[in-house]
Amino acid sequence: MIRSRLFFLIFSSILLVSCTSNNKPIPRTSFLESQADPALSGDGKKIALIVNRNGKPSVQLKNLKTGKILSLLHLSKYQPHSSPSLSWNGRYLAVIGHMGKRKMVILEDRMKRRMHKLSIPQGLIPIRISLSPHARKLAIQSRYSDEDKLYIYDLSNTLEADSSFGLYR
Repeated sequence: MIRSRLFFLIFSSILLVSCTSNNKPIPRTSFLESQADPALSGDGKKIALIVNRNGKPSVQLKNLKTGKILSLLHLSKYQPHSSPSLSWNGRYLAVIGHMGKRKMVILEDRMKRRMHKLSIPQGLIPIRISLSPHARKLAIQSRYSDEDKLYIYDLSNTLEADSSFGLYR
């Protein structure tokens, strides 16, 4: 009897300890929208999401600590959006946007309040993108003639390095 109580106590303690976690949920937002395609900044402080805004997929940037939506100046007219990607501290946001029916890659420099459109060869259709943490390179998965190809673009002549780049040289 004592042995079974001791076993139960030890088992319960182990179970209780194993169920605790340091993971915290993202603060809930006050609006009811679908959220998809999350992209987390390297420092873990910002997240870019695709949300439904007026019936169109649109990129949204949030501060994870406060849940506050951060402003994006240049991207609203290039909807619908897909495949967001952030630099280390979220200074740069890259996204696939549209100009008419043509898909294009757009980068917003939040610090300098500038937008950069990446020149992609005619016929290539960007599907997914990934911005390097220091914002010096961009990987683009593209479709051309029913074939997927991967391209790496050097952005070192277009963008300044993210301020945290020195941490990962």
